[in-house]
Amino acid sequence: MATKRHTARNFNNINNRLNSANLAVFIQSTFVSISATGGDTITDSNNYRYHTFLNSGVFSVTVAPGSPTSGTIDVLLVAGGGGGGGTDGNGTGGGGAGGWVSANLLVSPGPYTVTIGGGGIGSTNDGGASQTQGTPTSFPGITTAVGGGKGGNRYTNGAGPGGSGGGGSVFSAGASGTPNQGYPGGDGVPGPGIFSAGGGGGGAGGAGSPYATATSTANGGGAAGGPGKAWNSVFPSAPSVVYAGGGGGSREPGIYSPVAPGGGGSGGNPSLPVRQGQVNTGGGGGAAQGAGAQAGGAAGGKGIVIVRYPLIAGPTT
Repeated sequence: MATKRHTARNFNNINNRLNSANLAVFIQSTFVSISATGGDTITDSNNYRYHTFLNSGVFSVTVAPGSPTSGTIDVLLVAGGGGGGGTDGNGTGGGGAGGWVSANLLVSPGPYTVTIGGGGIGSTNDGGASQTQGTPTSFPGITTAVGGGKGGNRYTNGAGPGGSGGGGSVFSAGASGTPNQGYPGGDGVPGPGIFSAGGGGGGAGGAGSPYATATSTANGGGAAGGPGKAWNSVFPSAPSVVYAGGGGGSREPGIYSPVAPGGGGSGGNPSLPVRQGQVNTGGGGGAAQGAGAQAGGAAGGKGIVIVRYPLIAGPTT
């Protein structure tokens, strides 16, 4: 009987040690699928690591001992938004949003140069050709995001194409966007006397609004820019932040044009200062219409790049 009790105690001790070993094996810790550096911020969310580039820089992939020699990343590119139109008379068009590009890429060890596009310059108050298209955003191995188109001024300086197209002035149609990156700008419309309006710049999620025919008694705002687009529309687990909204058109008299989701600026008039596209959203610049300093269009917003890759759970010993 003593021998049996001894055997039972040995069995229990062995079983306890096995349970402890199994417990150690099943304790989980977090590893990354690749090892990388770069970006202005690095954050972990929803089982992914995010490298956010607010400025141009380098995304460097490295390999630790025992790690895979390649990995897959998801990348969002947003180019700079276009500058808004401006003039001392008649409605002008909002700047188009910067091109919006999402891609999946297999990367190997090495540096990947990230270029962030700047926003276009807004027009001066003389209706000349001073407003500019936004500049492109790029990441090696991915289609370059095209800068947003400039908003239209009066007379011959019309809206320009881009990632999303610029809004038209009272004398010009909205411009085209780049396929799979953005939408066209809205058309401007003439009105009786000073009651004329420019179109909204296109956005990554929809076209800029054309302004409905103005009347001598209307007192609405300029046309809204097109809406932007969130990354979770492609990858459901990605953030819901909206980028690349179009800039609003201008109208006199009136109120601010509606602000497009995605950082687009709003159009102004002699009583309301025009608003720029928000920084690092790729939003288009708002258009202006009025006199003096109030007649200059606003700049588009600078672009952004976000890189993400999955975090994986692995056992500790």
